This record gives sequence, C-alpha cells and structure tokens, in this order.
Amino acid sequence: MRKFIIAAIMFCAISQMNEAKSQSVQKDESENKIKYKFGGYVELKAYYDDYKSKTTRNQMIYLYPLAPEYNMGRDVNKYSTLNASVFASRLNFLVTGMEFMNAKVNTFIEADFNGSNQSTIYMLNIRHAYINMDWGNSSLLMGQTDHLTLVNEVTASTLAFIAGYPFNPLNRSIQFRYTYSPAKNIKLLAAAHMYTAHKSLGPEDAQANAKIPDLQFQIKLGDPQKTFGGITAGYKFLKPVIYDYQRNTDAPTMGSFNIGAFLRTNVEDKILFKTWASYGKNMTMLGQLGGYLMQWNEHSSIKYESIGAISWWQDTEVNLKGNFKAGVFAGYQTRLNSTGKMNYGINSEALRDQKLLWFGKVSPRLTYNISNKFILGVEYSRTTALWAKELNGKLEPISKHPKTSNNRIELMAKVVF
Repeated sequence: MRKFIIAAIMFCAISQMNEAKSQSVQKDESENKIKYKFGGYVELKAYYDDYKSKTTRNQMIYLYPLAPEYNMGRDVNKYSTLNASVFASRLNFLVTGMEFMNAKVNTFIEADFNGSNQSTIYMLNIRHAYINMDWGNSSLLMGQTDHLTLVNEVTASTLAFIAGYPFNPLNRSIQFRYTYSPAKNIKLLAAAHMYTAHKSLGPEDAQANAKIPDLQFQIKLGDPQKTFGGITAGYKFLKPVIYDYQRNTDAPTMGSFNIGAFLRTNVEDKILFKTWASYGKNMTMLGQLGGYLMQWNEHSSIKYESIGAISWWQDTEVNLKGNFKAGVFAGYQTRLNSTGKMNYGINSEALRDQKLLWFGKVSPRLTYNISNKFILGVEYSRTTALWAKELNGKLEPISKHPKTSNNRIELMAKVVF
C-alpha cells in the first residue's frame, strides 16, 4: 500500500512537472513572437526668409506673410532672417507579435522635440501613442494619432515641416478608429476624436462641454501604388459657453461640418501626383482659417455662426537619374464670409486672423535620396497673402492692403534609422 501511495505521488509530481514545462514552453514561444523595434530620424534644417511672417518653433513652422506695416512710407516688415533647427528629429518605438481576441495587436509611440508650444522647444512632444488590433479585413485603433482628414497615403513630400501645412491639416487627437475592408482596394473608416494639443479656437474645454466627440467618416478606393482616392466627411460639436447671460445652463451647442476629397496617382513609377481639397466650417482645429462668431448679451439668447474656409494643394514629384528627385508643391486657402447677421468683433479670439482673405504658395524642390535612409534637399518657396485693412459685417473687405510675399530658401539633411 505504501509503495502504491509513493508511486501515485511520484506520478502526480511528474505530471505537474511536465505540465509546468509545457506551459513554460508555450510562454517562451509566445514571448518569442513579440518583437520590438526602435526607429526615428535626425533632421537638420536651415531656412532664410525675406519678409516678416507668421511662424512658430523658431520659424521652422511657416504659415504666411503678415500684412504690411508702414513707417514713413516704408514697409518695416521687409527684412530678412536666418534660422535653423534640429528639434523636428523623432524617436519611435513599435511592439508587435501580441494576440488578443483573434486579433494581431501592436502598439506604437512616437515623439519629437518640438514641445507643445514655442516656449517648450526641445522638450519631448508625443505625436502618436496608440494600440491597434487587426483582424485582417478590419481593425480598431485606440489612442492618439493623426486626425482622419490627414490621409497618410496622400501627404505632400515637401521639405517644409508637416507635409504641406497649413494647406494640409494638422491635428493629432485621441480617438477610436474602426477600419473595415469589404473588398480588395476598398476601405471604410469611422473615427471619434477628442482633441488634445490641437483644439478649435475659443475656450479650451468647448468640446468637453459639448460631451460629443468629433465624428469623421472616410472611404478609400484603389491601390496607392497605382491610382488611389477617397472622400472624408465629418461633423463636430462645441459648447464654448456653459451659462447664458442670466446664468442659466441651457446655453446652446454649436455644430459644424467638413468635407474633403483626395487623389494619388503613380505614372509608371516615374511621376507621383497627389492632391487634396477640403471645404467646411470652423476648421481651426485642423489649422485652417475661419472659426466662429458669437452673439451674447443680456437682451438675447446666445447665437453662433461658423465661418468656413476652402483649402487645396497639389504635389508632383518626378524621379530623375541617379538618386535625385524633383518636385513642386502648390497650395491655396481662403476664408469664407459670414451672413452679416452678427457682430464679428465680439469674439475675434475665436476667428483666426480675421483680416486675412487668402494666401497661396508655390515651392519647387530637389532632393538626393539614398534608400530613404540618407536625404539631402533644397526647397524654394514663395508664399503670398492678401490682408484687408477694414471689414464689414459680412467679413468682406472694405479696403485692402497690397499683397505681401515672402521668399524662403530651406536646406535639409536627414538620416533615418
């Protein structure tokens, strides 16, 4: 009997050891599937301008020339500057190989050194931080990444920072994004965004007060290596004011829409053409002109009017002999007028550069590219803007300044790792 008990105990112990060993092997195999990848690039830029312009980050992020300012008949904004930067350099970290609910799970985080504003340059700034679950023909992204209106397959290849901004949108938001592919070369996307660093002009908590995220929908058709295009449409809600003039909490929520289209075509792998256009109201969270007007006094209820903008750009790039590429970018953006039913001067802080009527840009470039790892480039750009001196109640110009233009020469050296 004793021998039987000892044998049974030994059998159980051996079984437990084998099971533990099997679990350990499975765990090791699972851990071996997980892969880590560090990446990023180091980028040096130098840029020369000959007219005072609206810029940020030590003039690295360029917007448009300012209106002329005269003293004794001389435009004092006509002066040149030279500056340089390295803080657009980036670091990123990717983890792949995890599985959950039959989905392949990866995480990605990327930061640059731009800081969150001019005063925090050289401090880490989170660009992307998300988890993505991929089931093959569908995926769910959760975290911070580019706004759905910024289409990664259709971004300009300019040397200037942020790929065609401000003609192309700039917004990175915390979001839930679902992608479904019902057939080859067809993708349907839906995303709900909550703004972080890139918010609409006006009160910081206007979207939080509305309690509704920015809802965007998109369809992508075609093969990016051949011909590819699509449409984006969305609607956002803001509640800039919680209380009305009598301190009642029934202040209205305002809404505004956006719609855009994009196209990319590759001609025999020699010429790459990309274009993007948008129209919408109050798209300041994307860096566009416009905003909103508000009427608020003790004799009337709160009223809003969203002010729209139209933005367009195209980028054409040609493969030359050797490792050289030549390209040209062109963009145009204009603010739209109001109905004239409200006093635009009440809340000018919610209307971006209200006297700027339009601005445009043309920029040819030449790059030397070795396997997308070592890149040298030079780009010339001419940006022209038209400012009003005075506006009427519809935001139409009563009188205008002469057009102003800035010529920028930009040099770049980049190493990708």
